Amino acid sequence: MLLERDAALQQLTNALTAACSGQGGIVLVGGEAGVGKTSVLDAFSAQARAQASVLWGACEALQTPRPFGPLQDIARGLGEIVRDALAHGESAPQVFDAVLECLRVAPQATVLIFEDVHWADHGTLDLIRFLARRLPQLRALLVLSYRHDEVGADHPLRVALGDAASSGVKRITLAPLSEQAVQILARAANVAQPDLYTVTGGNAFFVTELIATLQISAHEALPNTVRDAVLARLHRLPEQARAVMDVACVVPGKIERWLVREVIGSHAEQGILECLQRGVLLEHDGGDSLLFRHELARRATLAALAPSAMLALHQSLLKAQMLRERSATARLVHHAIAIGEPAQIVSLAQRAAEHSAKLGAHREAAAHYATALRFCAQSAPQVQAQLNESWSYEAGLIKIDDEVIAARQKAIDLWRSLANMEKVGLNLRWLSRLVWYQGKGALAARYLNEAVEALESVPPCAERAWAYSVRSQIAMLNADTDRAITWGEKAIALADQLNVPEVRVHSLNNIGAAMLFASRGDGLPMLEESLALARKHGFHEQAARVFTNVASYGERFRRLDLAKRYAVEGIAFDREHDLDSWTHYLEGILAQIYLNLSQFELAQSTAEEAIFHAGLTTVMRLPAETVLAYVALRSGGDDAAQRTADVLEKSLSTREAQRILPTVAATMEAAWLAGKPDAAMAAYQNVVGLEGFDANAWDFGACEIWRHRLGEDVSANLGKLAAPYAAEVSGEIEKAVSMWQAVGDTYAAALVLANGAAGYWPQAIEIFDALNAKPAAQRLRELARAAGVKGIKRGVYAKARDNAFGLTAKESDVLRLIVQGKSNAQISEQLFRSIKTIEHHSASVLAKLNAKNRAEATAITAREKLFDTV
Repeated sequence: MLLERDAALQQLTNALTAACSGQGGIVLVGGEAGVGKTSVLDAFSAQARAQASVLWGACEALQTPRPFGPLQDIARGLGEIVRDALAHGESAPQVFDAVLECLRVAPQATVLIFEDVHWADHGTLDLIRFLARRLPQLRALLVLSYRHDEVGADHPLRVALGDAASSGVKRITLAPLSEQAVQILARAANVAQPDLYTVTGGNAFFVTELIATLQISAHEALPNTVRDAVLARLHRLPEQARAVMDVACVVPGKIERWLVREVIGSHAEQGILECLQRGVLLEHDGGDSLLFRHELARRATLAALAPSAMLALHQSLLKAQMLRERSATARLVHHAIAIGEPAQIVSLAQRAAEHSAKLGAHREAAAHYATALRFCAQSAPQVQAQLNESWSYEAGLIKIDDEVIAARQKAIDLWRSLANMEKVGLNLRWLSRLVWYQGKGALAARYLNEAVEALESVPPCAERAWAYSVRSQIAMLNADTDRAITWGEKAIALADQLNVPEVRVHSLNNIGAAMLFASRGDGLPMLEESLALARKHGFHEQAARVFTNVASYGERFRRLDLAKRYAVEGIAFDREHDLDSWTHYLEGILAQIYLNLSQFELAQSTAEEAIFHAGLTTVMRLPAETVLAYVALRSGGDDAAQRTADVLEKSLSTREAQRILPTVAATMEAAWLAGKPDAAMAAYQNVVGLEGFDANAWDFGACEIWRHRLGEDVSANLGKLAAPYAAEVSGEIEKAVSMWQAVGDTYAAALVLANGAAGYWPQAIEIFDALNAKPAAQRLRELARAAGVKGIKRGVYAKARDNAFGLTAKESDVLRLIVQGKSNAQISEQLFRSIKTIEHHSASVLAKLNAKNRAEATAITAREKLFDTV
């Protein structure tokens, strides 16, 4: 209905009023193509300019999106620092900071309109996430339009919108016009066509185009499609205007006025004026650019062009833009593909990829390299080799799969055929890293040895320094501290000699991490130096490694404050730079941190988020999957046994103690819960003789303590155990409990009590009940009954069983707040739980109550007087 447009306009106006008072936010305007999103935004923009600066940018339907497409459109209006950051190819965080600074110092409120974000590049999506966290404190409003019917479950925009979701985000969904609204518009235009609604389906753009056609020639039959309507208007344009339309339709999105003049010649301006007067084109950027009133109109016009005419226009447009240094490389690739000249496509796609990579837009870089690879069959072997190498790197930052590995192998074969052993060594080094991510430790070591062998056959070079550093890295991962330090120092010496700062950054990371994990001195300053250098030089992946290694160290050595700080900062950094492979791995470590804090629900939701994405390798998934196995064990999940078996099998394939020991400890805990000591000892055999199995006192202790609890003598290894484990083995139960409580791991403290004297069992059961750790509580109650221990309480789970609906204590807490009218976001804040966790509890409550909605749940609560029994 037309009133719906008025309501949408009012919502936008209300959001702007809040932004003007320093409470900015995001408004999402969704709807199908042609439903009227742009019309609403036009009307809002006209009103908003009375109290705010309005900047409008758009995403385009290019083969590969422009990095920061809409931001480039509005850079001039935002300020010089944003324009310069984009022009100089600054990294994404620097661009984001520049945008934020401009919004902060703006003399009046700012409205940013990003149109068609379903076509957005990932840099723009990251900018949306970045601003979402900061807009509530700014005088700024971000308005995003998108086609909701083109955003599927796996669309990157859906993830970005999910990350942006908060109380400061408003959603407006425009529906097609009703039949009554269409009739009103037709009568206002003095058009009588009873089947207008049937033909258009209420699509606002279709309606206006067909009405415009019928106004010109009311006696013509009603066109069947919008294409016919657009073409009917096109045929009536003067020749000069049609020429402008033909040029403009070949360029997705807006087209610069100078470019139209360059292609058409001296008569272009008259044609432009005709198009503007007739409303088929609109001015943009203060009149410097032109664009169609709707993308559907552009496509209809494009479809009417003869193939020969389209080819000629692409050639002219490409030639004109090539003469300008600052022409958008993504658009050049678009024209080159349409022309179909392979050499030109390869050259321009490489150029676009390098530009995108410099901005940190790794997905777009990978897409451009993929385009070049599709057309490089006739290129020289060295060009093909470099393309495979570059694509594998950029694509591997996002997802490591068989295609990424195959590209490296092809690059190796091509460089070997050219006798370029330095490049052979480079790609073997990367291949080693890629297969390591897949959990293939032995194959990774083989490829690395081949890399060193190839590089030592040529004069000293940067690649040899890299190979030495990766050897240091592999040694560090296998807890071989001496080799890690030796090879790392050798790499640094060669890197300094050859002035290769990134190798120094990488090696400092290896040595520092090796020292930390071996408790040999303080390696943290070396890691901090590595991080500072990585950020200074823009080595994004090297910075991600530091965040990951420090967070992993803090988690494994129970310095959980340090671990959490680096994990949270690292995840934010990785997301800003499209480093998805690192992001999801670090999310797994964050889940491990929550597990070690006995925050099982938060650990589970974080781990599930980490492995939600397709294409993750074994190593990237393993931290999160290990957490999910532990949570299932401790909460009584039906799939606990299968999860535990799976993570053990996957960890064994890595041949790395740091991954195997936690899964063995989980298997031993599962055996204790099931009362099967033999299974625990069988699981322990997987660590016997494992390289570096006793290097980490915490990982080693997690397995040794189960041997002790099962009656084995582990006193010979007492000096190799972390303090809480050593205290328990020495019989200092209360000291061990105090140490675990200081760490924050109340479940571990309860396990100490559960395996101590029977007098400690009631306290252990109380802790297990409070943590919702049903299997451990049940196991200990069984042991208590068998031993005749008195004074064991039934616990909260007995209460839940008594409850007719089986609500747990946490579910009851959620229900109380639902009854009070609290939203999931408010409940999340009050109970200090994630939104995902609260949504899970809310759904569980409704299911148990057999309630369709919150209102029914409230009614059932009152009728059954649930809070008297829960």
